Amino acid sequence: MVIRKKALNLIRKKLIYYPFHNYNPYFSFLYGKVRFYPFYIWHIFFQIFAKLKFINSFNKLKKNRYTEFFSNNGFFKTSFKNNEIINDVFSYLENEHLNNKNRKRIFCHLDNFFFIDKVAKVDSQFFLYNIDKRYIDNLNYFVKSNKIFDKIIKTYFKSDYRIVNFRIWRYYSRSRENVKADVKAHYDGLPPKTIKLMIYKGFFDKENSALETLDSNGEKVIYKVRGLNPMILIDTCQLIHRAKLPLKDRDTIEITIQPRLFDDSPLFGGFSAGTPINPFVSSKPKII
Repeated sequence: MVIRKKALNLIRKKLIYYPFHNYNPYFSFLYGKVRFYPFYIWHIFFQIFAKLKFINSFNKLKKNRYTEFFSNNGFFKTSFKNNEIINDVFSYLENEHLNNKNRKRIFCHLDNFFFIDKVAKVDSQFFLYNIDKRYIDNLNYFVKSNKIFDKIIKTYFKSDYRIVNFRIWRYYSRSRENVKADVKAHYDGLPPKTIKLMIYKGFFDKENSALETLDSNGEKVIYKVRGLNPMILIDTCQLIHRAKLPLKDRDTIEITIQPRLFDDSPLFGGFSAGTPINPFVSSKPKII
């Protein structure tokens, strides 16, 4: 029995595309839990070329306890503590919220970008439809200058990476009127090897977690994001997750990350955008 278990673990590590937990979440595409869009094929080829381009550099990367934890669990949680860049972004969100006047709802700012244009207005969330370039550049620097995040991402991708979208919003507390919607358990429908960095402002405990991951059936809670000002780097396409209505307003920064070939500049698709459709093609501002 022990030998059989060791053999299965070895196969899982060597052959399975996403060795998270004790199952293979990549099968979620095949079984329909997450729809596999045809344009994902472009991303799979892109990932192959990205790995080949950086094969010499990243074969030298040494794994550590952080990269191993992410490989085994699909996430890594820490805290931004009192980081100036992150505090500045949350202050920006607060100012925009206070000056909420005549805002034009823009779903996506770039062409060659997958987005949803049938998002109903909800009373529970306040999104930034535009984000000043200064904050985009600062957040890009924050991720790439974080040695732990940088190593985890490069080790997981086996290539360099690029930030392809930012979302910043406030999730209103359950104490407000007309605020009733939890974020139900789900996978994110994004191309394979897309991960996110979620950053939350405030203190979260067992009864008021920022985010929860669940087992493959979406029934048992695996992990709750708790603590002061937590951040979690997570493969939301392969781990079922949910977010309950907060006890207090919850400010959130979401950063979407993918492998890269050449262009290192960050992209801002929009509050309802996902990722580039074809990563081989540049994404340019839409002509409105």
